[in-house]
Amino acid sequence: MKTSSFAGVIPNASVEYVYQYASIRRLNLPDASGLQTPIGSEFLNKFIAILEKHLADPDLGVAQLTRLMLVSRAQLNRKIHASSGKTPVRLLTMLRLEKACSLLVQTDEQVMEIAIGVGFRDARYFTRCFTRHYGISPRQYRFRTRPER
Repeated sequence: MKTSSFAGVIPNASVEYVYQYASIRRLNLPDASGLQTPIGSEFLNKFIAILEKHLADPDLGVAQLTRLMLVSRAQLNRKIHASSGKTPVRLLTMLRLEKACSLLVQTDEQVMEIAIGVGFRDARYFTRCFTRHYGISPRQYRFRTRPER
C-alpha cells in the first residue's frame, strides 16, 4: 500500500485514505479531526466508499445502503448526519453531481449519457439537481470549465 504525506496533515496516510479525505473536503464535510469519535470517521469513510462503488446504480437508496452498511435506517441517518451534517441521500446526490462535473469536462458524452452514467434515471431531473446545486446548467458548466479543444 502506497503512503504519502498529505501536506503534513495526515502523515503516512495511504493513498486510499487521502482520496477519501479529499472527497470529504470537496463535499464540505468536517474532516476526521472534527468528528467526535474515530468510529464516526470510519463509518463515514466506509459509507463514502460504498457510495462511490455503487454510484451508477439508479436503484441505490437508503434501503440498499442500510443493507450494505449492516445498520438500521435510523442508525444510518443518525450516524451520517452526526459525522457529515448531511443526510445519506444528500451525500449520494452530491457525489453523483461531483462525478458528473468531472465527466462534463473530461468527455464528449451527451448530458443524458452522463446523467444515466452517474445514477440518475432522468436527464431532466439530473439537470434540475445540477442547476440547483451549482447555479448553472450542465451544458453551461461544460462550456465554462472545459479547456479549448
